[in-house]
Amino acid sequence: MTAPPERLRDQIFTTGASLKITGFALGTAVAGPIAVWSLPGTLALAASVAALTALAFFTIPSTTADSPKRSLNLR
Repeated sequence: MTAPPERLRDQIFTTGASLKITGFALGTAVAGPIAVWSLPGTLALAASVAALTALAFFTIPSTTADSPKRSLNLR
C-alpha cells in the first residue's frame, strides 16, 4: 500500500478525525436514551456491538493484496 499524495495528506487526516468525532456523537445519541431506559440494557448493547465488530473483523476478508493474515494469536 502506498502513501497518499502529499497534497492530500492533510485532507485525509482531517476527514478521518471528522468521521471519528461523528461516530462518537452518533454513539452518544443512541446510548443516551437507552441509558435512561435501562442501564443494564445499555451495557448489554455495548458489549453486543463490541462482540459483533470483533466477529466482523475476523470474518470479513481484507481487500488489500499485501495485508497480513488476521488471526487471534494470543501467544
